Amino acid sequence: MNKYHEQSSAPTAAMVIVVVLVLAVVLLAGCAFLGLMFYRNTTHKAMVAREHALKAEAQARKAAEMARERAEQAARVAEQQARIVAEEVSDTATNSGVTELQVTFDAEGHMSVAGEAIDWEQVKDKLGQLAGQPPSRVVILADGQTRMEPILKLLKAARELEIETSISTSHPEAEEAE
Repeated sequence: MNKYHEQSSAPTAAMVIVVVLVLAVVLLAGCAFLGLMFYRNTTHKAMVAREHALKAEAQARKAAEMARERAEQAARVAEQQARIVAEEVSDTATNSGVTELQVTFDAEGHMSVAGEAIDWEQVKDKLGQLAGQPPSRVVILADGQTRMEPILKLLKAARELEIETSISTSHPEAEEAE
């Protein structure tokens, strides 16, 4: 009986081992399949996200270019308007015998007179000369992007010397200061 029992358990043990091995292979194949599907799905999502990012970057670049072009156009228009006003003021000053100093500011607040860069000391000297030649006027030309501090400093210095001032700018604070 012992012998029969040993013989019958040998094929059963072998079958259990085979079944366990088959289940292990099926489980590994299933895991590999799921891993492959997850990888494929993740890769696809990454590709779609990359495409969206590239499209968004292109749109942002295009919007920035359009904004830059609009800003340049607005600056050109403001410069033309400032020139027109300056010419009108200059014509009026010439016809009325008023001595005039035209100071133009760029966006960073640097000053120029007759197209030449000028520093604060030179402006103070010119203001001193104007104060000795009444009637006189300081015409300030600036666009809407100019820093206000240098404009206000020039206004204050001109007023201390009792020199008339005129501002041509699209900057709301400068118009209030005048």
